[in-house]
Amino acid sequence: MRCKLTLRALDAPTVIPINYNYPIAAAIYKIINAASPEYSEWLHSQGYVTPEGKPMKLFTFSRLLNKNMKAEGNVLKMEKHDRCALYISSPMLEDFIKNFVIGLFSIKKIEIAAHGICGRFVVDDVERIDLPELSETLRCVALSPFVASTMKEHNGKLSPYYYRPLDEGLSEALRRNAVQKFQLVHRALPKNDLLTVETDKEYIARRGGERRTTKLISIKEADDDETKIVAIHTPVLLKGSIELIDVILQTGIGEKNSLGFGMLAPQ
Repeated sequence: MRCKLTLRALDAPTVIPINYNYPIAAAIYKIINAASPEYSEWLHSQGYVTPEGKPMKLFTFSRLLNKNMKAEGNVLKMEKHDRCALYISSPMLEDFIKNFVIGLFSIKKIEIAAHGICGRFVVDDVERIDLPELSETLRCVALSPFVASTMKEHNGKLSPYYYRPLDEGLSEALRRNAVQKFQLVHRALPKNDLLTVETDKEYIARRGGERRTTKLISIKEADDDETKIVAIHTPVLLKGSIELIDVILQTGIGEKNSLGFGMLAPQ
């Protein structure tokens, strides 16, 4: 299920951290905690675990969508009591969606805060967004950048390598990730596990190449455990299993969805 939140800034100006992925994720857990502290703690500390032992949260959210938001140094600023949209999606209706909606109507406010910077918003509206009928070929835009990685040797050590938009192994990495999510959601393997993910080469060229269609995003910026992630921000063409396309739209494509990566919207 996909929800659209309309958030109205309580202050003028309103300022939020430029790397707001982690602060929004923290705000989501706070909302869920208002409905069910037990589920919130379980989801944060463990989540849904694949047969291979990989934990997943099975939700994702978009960027904050507002055309008037401007970057100033390490913050984003809105001058007026403006509104912005935030999309949130999960296939887990009876635990994540239920507790999120209950908590949202209990709290009715969201704070996006880190290191003394805090943007305060009131939730003006919550709307369910229905997806169109899916087909075996679906073009999507990225409502938030997406991430896929593999381990590679660097200076004698294995470390994460984040795929770039034109890397050969990107499509297969995203397909495998989608199969794992399908198993968790449906407790079975998909009948059809064929899927390719094509990044939009014309878009990449028009934007100025791979460097202009990737983003370096900091998680827990300025903390001791800060992580820098290379994420891809291009439209994609999904071709193959409707089962896997559906789970991608519900949970997000690629990795780190619960930190606000990989939310797609059909075009």
